[in-house]
Amino acid sequence: MQQSDFNYISENSDIQHETSSSQTLYLIQPSPSTTTSLDSATSSAIQSFINDACQKAIEKVEERNKLILLRVTEEIQGLRKDVGELRKAVSHNNSTILPTRLFSTVEDFLQFEKAVQEDMDKFSLLKADLKRLSTSSSRKFVTKSGQKLMHNKVAESFSWKGTVDNKCIRAFSVATAIRQTFTCENGGKEEDFVFASKSFFQYAKNLIKIKAPKENTK
Repeated sequence: MQQSDFNYISENSDIQHETSSSQTLYLIQPSPSTTTSLDSATSSAIQSFINDACQKAIEKVEERNKLILLRVTEEIQGLRKDVGELRKAVSHNNSTILPTRLFSTVEDFLQFEKAVQEDMDKFSLLKADLKRLSTSSSRKFVTKSGQKLMHNKVAESFSWKGTVDNKCIRAFSVATAIRQTFTCENGGKEEDFVFASKSFFQYAKNLIKIKAPKENTK
C-alpha cells in the first residue's frame, strides 16, 4: 500500500491517552486512482439477475396464494353443503308426512304409497316420522307403524305375500321404510319384522271378524 493512500494524523493534544508513549493513528481512505466503476455489461447482468430473482419470488407468492384460495373455496363449498343438509334435516324434523287421519280407503292408501315411491324426500320424511314412534319392543313398532297409517278395514285388504283377495304389501315403499327403520333404528331382525308384519294384517282381519257380529246385533 502506497503512502499516498493514507492521511497522516499526528497525535492531537485534545486527545488524551492513558498510555505514556505517543501514538500515531492512520485513517485508511482509498485514493481516487484505485476506485473503478462497473462497466455497462456488468451492470446489466446484475440488474437482470435481480429482476429474475424478483420475478421468481413473485411467482412463488402467486402460486401459494392460488393454493390458499383453492383450499378456502373448497372449505366454503363444504360448509354450504353442510348447511344445506342441516337445513334439510331441520325441515324434516319440523315436518311430518304421516296422515292426521288414518287412511279409510284402499285408494287413499295407494295414493300415499305412490307419492312415497316417487319422491325420495317423502320417503326419507316417512322414515323420520317412524323414528319418533316410541314402543316397548321392536315387534310392537311394526304394529304401531301400521296403526298410524290405516284403519283395520284397509289393512284387511293387504297381506305380506299377497293372496287372491289381498294385495301383496311386501314390495311397497311404505313397507320398505318401516323395515329399514325397524332394522336400523330399533335393532330388529328381518325374521322378526316379517313375523310382526304378517301378524299385523292377520290381526286386522281377525278384529274385523270379531266386531262384525256385534255390529249386526245393534
